[in-house]
This record gives sequence, structure tokens and C-alpha cells, in this order.
Amino acid sequence: MTIRRFALSASLLLAACGGTARSTANETCRTFANSSSDSNGGRTSCTVSGGSAGGAMTSDCVTKFDTQTLETSTQYASVDDFVADAQLGSQKFIQQIQTTTIESFAVANATGFTKSTNTVTATYSGAQPQSEQSVRVNLLTSGGTSTSTSTTTFTLWDASGRPTKAAITGDGAGDLLISYDDTGRVITTVLTASSNSVTVISTAYDTSGNEASVTQGANVLKESISGTTQVCAAN
Repeated sequence: MTIRRFALSASLLLAACGGTARSTANETCRTFANSSSDSNGGRTSCTVSGGSAGGAMTSDCVTKFDTQTLETSTQYASVDDFVADAQLGSQKFIQQIQTTTIESFAVANATGFTKSTNTVTATYSGAQPQSEQSVRVNLLTSGGTSTSTSTTTFTLWDASGRPTKAAITGDGAGDLLISYDDTGRVITTVLTASSNSVTVISTAYDTSGNEASVTQGANVLKESISGTTQVCAAN
């Protein structure tokens, strides 16, 4: 498992892009990484679709490891929302639904492998960025034979409308604090679990809003981008 995607359920929920979208007089554009690799051996490719005539837009990313494949689909209400999501700490939850399917393979015996499939679905609801904003997360395990559910409810925001505090109920219950370093383009999440254990994850972004590195304790995951595409919204 990689620290980027599984160390903390909140890190998946809050893994919005950061940075600054390029703006001109007639349009605002986002430079989106469509091909990258990370220091844990993951290889990611992404595509975007939809968004015509002001309709919904979807980004789809596939990350492959030697024994694991992740497919993440994130839906936005429009191209405008997708481009705006490149702003640092844009967790006003512009995205509507995010689904990640995780296929893991393990050696079963000398002649074959076993495969397990887990699905994580995050549903964003409530006014944005008002205090009733919440995220409900369902984790279906072992092919959907059991379900783990948690809800993150945000209670405080900064002057830019970015959430800074939340309470998590259900599985993985605890308190979540979020801080933003706009100069360094870093978002830090601190989860204090009900057991009083503390998990700190810092995510750094490049100037285009793409993830550059994730740090948890002594573990640092670095991203290397090999290809980009540009998505623009009319001003």
C-alpha cells in the first residue's frame, strides 16, 4: 500500500489538486498531468471526458503497481469546476463523487494468484462551502461482501472558503485539522483518532496544481510527471 492513497482515509478525500490555474482575458486553463510515476513504483495515466455544452466532466486515472491496480474516477459538474479545482486547497468540494476501485493480487500457490477488489466511494453533499458540507465514504471490501462507512463533517473554514476543521464519525472516527501553506504550495492534514493516535500527512503541489510529493513521518512519496494536457474554461 502506498502512503499517498491508503495511509489515511481523509488523505483520499482531501487529495484535491493545488497550485494556480493559468488565466488569460478570455479563458482560465489547468495543466493536468496525464502521465506520471512515483517513487513507490506506481505508474499513472489519466484522461478527461465530457464537459461539452456546460455539462458534467469526469477525470479518470489508473495507477498500476506490480501487484495492485487503482482506478479513480472523479466527477465535476462542469469544466469550470474542474479548472477551479487546480487552486491550492480548493477543497470547497467542487467535485461531486469520487470512486476508487482497488484490485490487489497475491501469490496463492506456485501456479497462480488470488485477486481481491475493494471499492471506495466518496459522496460530497451540502452547500459549498457552508458548515453543513459533508463527505460520506463507503468502503466495500472482499468484492462487496462487507461495508465500512464514515462521514466527515466540516465545521470551520478560512477566509478563502477552505475547510480547516472537521469531525469524522463512523469507522475511523476522530478530529481532522487542515492547514495551507500558499507560498510553499503545501496542504497538511492532521487526524487525531478517537484512540488519541495522531497521523500527519503533508501534500506538496507544483505550480500547475499537480501533486509533487506526499510526506507521512519519515516516508516521502515523490511524483515525476512525464506528460500533461491542458483543459480550459471560458471566463
